[in-house]
Amino acid sequence: MQDTITLVKMGGSVITRKNSYRNFSRRHTDDIAAQIAAIKGYMIIVHGGGSFGHTKSREYSIPGVIDDSKRNGSSLIHYDMLDLSLKVAKSLLNHGLAPYIFSTSSLFVSGKPDYTTPLYYMKKGYTPLLFGDTYVDENRISIYSGDSIMLDLARLLHPSRSIFFSDVDGIFTDDPKRNPDARLIPRIHDNHGIRATGGDATGGMKLKLSTLLAMKKHSGEVYLINGKFPERIRYIGKQEFIGTVIE
Repeated sequence: MQDTITLVKMGGSVITRKNSYRNFSRRHTDDIAAQIAAIKGYMIIVHGGGSFGHTKSREYSIPGVIDDSKRNGSSLIHYDMLDLSLKVAKSLLNHGLAPYIFSTSSLFVSGKPDYTTPLYYMKKGYTPLLFGDTYVDENRISIYSGDSIMLDLARLLHPSRSIFFSDVDGIFTDDPKRNPDARLIPRIHDNHGIRATGGDATGGMKLKLSTLLAMKKHSGEVYLINGKFPERIRYIGKQEFIGTVIE
């Protein structure tokens, strides 16, 4: 096995359909799994929540101070995220990978996640699978996003490359779903000129870009690619590539 490490984020916007609660997109998940199965070396996969996580986070106003309602809501969200992770793991298994699910909330020690166990399994040839999740932090129920996990792992591992699959072609000058004049930015090195677009329990594209830029300090190549066309990873470094490269 090669010593290269690749981090992959499967965004909730592409592996689920956000327009209805717990709506899993098996086709897009399978398509991504088929493409990343060819990646050589070590790999860790993180997935977002989409309609399995954000819907109930909004309904129960999480994050927030623990009360009976939020306790029940966070338990439901955690169940939903585990269920989504099982679906993702099944897809990865079907494409020849050996995923091993790690519940993010169970990794928290003294207010921060400890990745010792997932990294141990990675070294043994498994593909650790982590996900955004709720967790208890003193008297609050908080959310630890998949993007935060990706940044943690980048700081720890200094991966050769990090790939983010979303439901758009990359970073745009504005929200391409609302503004037909929004332009794809193929290469980017800061967040100037990018309008704050979108918003959910873990932030919108502006926050996403901040995470990508922070990751570039610790990772090799960082890419944002449309997960509905995951075959585009084959064209990384080529003129035909469609996506955004974080410089």
